[in-house]
Amino acid sequence: VFNSLFELGFSATVYAHIATWIFAVGGVGLVATGLPDLVDEWASQDPVVSELQKRVVYGGAAFLAVPLLGLYLVILYAYGGKILMTGEVPSNLLSPLALGAALIGLITLFLIEPLRDVNERKWLGTLFDAFPVAYLPLLPMPAWALWVRIQQHGWTEFRYVRVVAVLGITLCFGWIAWHVLRRRAFSALPLPAVFGVLFLLGAVGPWGALSVSERSQVAHLRQELSASSAAAASRDETRADAHRRVRYLFEHFGPQSLRPLLDTGQERPASVADAQEALGVADLPDRPRARVVHLTYDGPVSVPAAGTVHSVGTRGEDGERVTMQAQGLSLILFTEWEGRDTLSIEDRLPRLPLGGEGRLQSVPESDVTFRVGSSAARLVLRRLVLAPVPNSDPDWHIQEAEGVLFRPKDSGE
Repeated sequence: VFNSLFELGFSATVYAHIATWIFAVGGVGLVATGLPDLVDEWASQDPVVSELQKRVVYGGAAFLAVPLLGLYLVILYAYGGKILMTGEVPSNLLSPLALGAALIGLITLFLIEPLRDVNERKWLGTLFDAFPVAYLPLLPMPAWALWVRIQQHGWTEFRYVRVVAVLGITLCFGWIAWHVLRRRAFSALPLPAVFGVLFLLGAVGPWGALSVSERSQVAHLRQELSASSAAAASRDETRADAHRRVRYLFEHFGPQSLRPLLDTGQERPASVADAQEALGVADLPDRPRARVVHLTYDGPVSVPAAGTVHSVGTRGEDGERVTMQAQGLSLILFTEWEGRDTLSIEDRLPRLPLGGEGRLQSVPESDVTFRVGSSAARLVLRRLVLAPVPNSDPDWHIQEAEGVLFRPKDSGE
């Protein structure tokens, strides 16, 4: 998630090592240091059990939730700054990340309620009381990310749940922030009831998740079917989207959901295929994978001078010194000697055989050779997989890429 939000080139092993130290070493160490006292208290009289529970909650909140939520806030504020500077639309990964952080904070606020009366642990309540105040300025970001996807693809049950979660978090954090800023005491115990009421209301009636999702998907499907008579360049993409939406509606809401779109007198479809045929989109695959183009270069790689060769790829072939990521029609290359460099293949598209019938298409070396950075380093792609993107500009994106990177000896080797 961190790499995707900030377009960084850190190897996945870095995050694996950090997680191992936190959970395997740090977590086990926390339990081990307090285990003798916990065992002694557990074996003592009944009134001590509540104290044991408080100690467990305190340890989890102080040593796990505090650093975790602090890290979440740093990431979210950094990403918010990036959005303000670049003007880009928030990533789809943002809403689950932001909502997850908020829910962890709410759950911890609820759990530490008994610790507010313990003098040496009151600092924890004060710290978590400040979390909603610090988090509230971030709430427009997940709301914006959700609204963009709803406008593009319509409501679904999952998006509905996330919208309700945003509403519940807004109500709870707004109520807490009002009390904190006015220096008034409050109890976190009623907070779960807010979500209970919201999700109960969202489960029934015409405003419920199922009803809203069905109406939204039917409306989007009607628009896509109407647009299928547009220009040929967009017709196939629109009908492909309609094909997938018919399957979604049939499998989630049954054949009766398609009744408003069928002509009078048409029988109710008995299967997804029947429904797609009745609506005129039966000749398209669920996903446009049939048009994915695999380009290869099998010839020798020209090496103009002495130097080193690195295997690179979007799957991380040489992840220690060189990493490569695909973004749209660009390859983002990270090297320890040049840093970050973006290589675009958009200007090469007219020369590439994108309309070939075969699975593999051979290309000349010149069409897949790129200069890297300010040095004489060169990247030659051995394999390039391009996939179509419906309703997108550009129409293609890089799915996979593999190749070799030549680095001259005089470039700091």
